Amino acid sequence: MFTGEFMAAMDAGSMNSRNLFHPARLAELMRPDAESLYSREKLVLTVATFELICRELDVRPDADFLTRSN
Repeated sequence: MFTGEFMAAMDAGSMNSRNLFHPARLAELMRPDAESLYSREKLVLTVATFELICRELDVRPDADFLTRSN
């Protein structure tokens, strides 16, 4: 499931949605060792889905994106 192409697309340093996450926690979550990825598969896939939506819409949310009321 977690192919090389998937891992390249989900590089924590270049994700469109990276500003919504603590940098070290995102890097840890998306760390490319398969054993730990599968142990947190549901969360990884949730973050990946949101990332793909951001890419499709060409959106790069900032850290305040989820707390703004406008």
